[in-house]
Amino acid sequence: MSAASSLSLYQHSALIIQQLGSIPNLCGYVTNRVDSDSEDDEELEDPVTTLWNAFKKGIILCEVMNLFQPGIAPAIQNIETKNDAKKNIYKFMHAWQTILPEVKLNFNINDLLGDDTNVMAKALTAMDILLAKLQKENKLDFSLLPYTNAANDYSPSTNREKVVAELVETERKYVQDLETLQKYKDAINSRQLLSPQTVLSIFTNLDILVDFQRRFLIRVEAENSRSKTISKPFSELEEGFTVYETWCANHTKATELALNHVDVLMVQLLR
Repeated sequence: MSAASSLSLYQHSALIIQQLGSIPNLCGYVTNRVDSDSEDDEELEDPVTTLWNAFKKGIILCEVMNLFQPGIAPAIQNIETKNDAKKNIYKFMHAWQTILPEVKLNFNINDLLGDDTNVMAKALTAMDILLAKLQKENKLDFSLLPYTNAANDYSPSTNREKVVAELVETERKYVQDLETLQKYKDAINSRQLLSPQTVLSIFTNLDILVDFQRRFLIRVEAENSRSKTISKPFSELEEGFTVYETWCANHTKATELALNHVDVLMVQLLR
């Protein structure tokens, strides 16, 4: 398991921003505004939003590819329309096929321009692969990168801060467990061990639930980083918790189905 796999989306994005920001000709394309000294919290972006917006323009994606082979993905620097961004992302994907033909990208242009955290997680994994390859080929070296607390964690000093920090860490672990369950479901689907309808009946709206919980966690981590409190996300995202209504309503049926197919489910679990 890679170190990145144990990070939340917020932490993972912050780490990649730190790495990209250390590359002289790329540092201007990503700015982690969450580290700003601004007093206006509404003007601050969390690292996920910062990096996702950069990915959607496609410039940073092309420039990373150009580190392998200059000019392989000439980016449109002045993004005036959505088509400009699409052209950049297409150039990135085309260059990927040349640089990494053995690795298939599991998202497309419209996916990346969408609003699904599952796609953002895949994009972060793709960037990890590229940066690791650049290091392996001695084109980059992050080993001397100074520690700057990219994940914006801190050492709590008061009892209240310790409680909040524990709640944040518990939420991170919960999202990791949901993501593990999602990967399990996807593996069952890809191996066609059960019919699509049976998988849907067992796992219900898991993808929607994971997406919401990631968004909630991002807000919790961002709020904790700024003010060492986590109350606002609970009130502001209150309606989002209705995703659990479908999940809970289907629990009995899902449990019965899982027991009926326990042999097949255990086969995948033990792989």
